Amino acid sequence: MSFEAPSIGLTALVGPSGAGKTTALALIDRLMHVDDGAVDQQFALLEGSIRDNMLLGNPLSTEVDIIAALDAVGLMEEVADLPAGLDTELGRKADLSGRPAATAALARVLLSDAQVVLLDEPTSQLDNINERRVRQIIDKLAATRSVLVIAHRLSTVKHADHVVVVADGTVTDAGIRDQLMGGCSDYREFVSIQSSSDLTTLQR
Repeated sequence: MSFEAPSIGLTALVGPSGAGKTTALALIDRLMHVDDGAVDQQFALLEGSIRDNMLLGNPLSTEVDIIAALDAVGLMEEVADLPAGLDTELGRKADLSGRPAATAALARVLLSDAQVVLLDEPTSQLDNINERRVRQIIDKLAATRSVLVIAHRLSTVKHADHVVVVADGTVTDAGIRDQLMGGCSDYREFVSIQSSSDLTTLQR
């Protein structure tokens, strides 16, 4: 698999489940070898305190920096309710899991100065309010960095500067949305499926 992404901007990887999108990001992040057959798609918080996990983004971050990053992604209120706040040890009864854990990854990115950011659809478990909040953060990151995101929602693709279409472990096409709608059947199928899914959700 080979594709190019702009050094500044948002690149969305789209395609059916099992197409190889998560594998592609994992390889970029050097988390696995090409011959490995599976990728852990869950964001892993390491043992230690919430503060320790956030400092992995930037060891020089102050408490004010950490609070600002957690507040930006809508997690600070939840963290403040934990027994020891930022110093709450993870992996015990008081823990972050699911949506909070994935969103914590974005807070850690805000603290870092990494020029390439890899995200696996960080809005997939969010309500509309928090999705807009996270979307604004991603747009802010993409204004100065290269952000690659696996996209399951059309709202993610609509914000992308560049789209890479993946199927069966290969890149079938890449370009801007309007260009792909006119010349890529795999992309049109993705849009059709997601449009139907969004309509079904609205009708519930």
